[in-house]
Amino acid sequence: MRKAYTDDPRAHTIAPLVEQKKITTLGQIFRWIPRAAVADALGVHVRRVTGMILRPGSITLDESDALADLFEIERDVFMKLIRTHMREVLKGGYSLPKLDYGVGE
Repeated sequence: MRKAYTDDPRAHTIAPLVEQKKITTLGQIFRWIPRAAVADALGVHVRRVTGMILRPGSITLDESDALADLFEIERDVFMKLIRTHMREVLKGGYSLPKLDYGVGE
């Protein structure tokens, strides 16, 4: 997998939101940045990013590292986001998020 890169400023807003606990799962990231933008940064098809969200157990270590680098999050913190998201998915009731730019907060 190539090194993830984007000049999309939304990717740089993720780390502060994780630190502020406004993002606590992998899936919540995609309320702030579109799947297509992340797919483009990773050099994969948007279906792969959708698969990562719906089946977080399918994320490879290389993909996890690339995503952590893209969002400027420490790898262990990013793995925690994945694990928390995985528990949410396994409980059921998870659906793909719609973009939410924090309007009204």
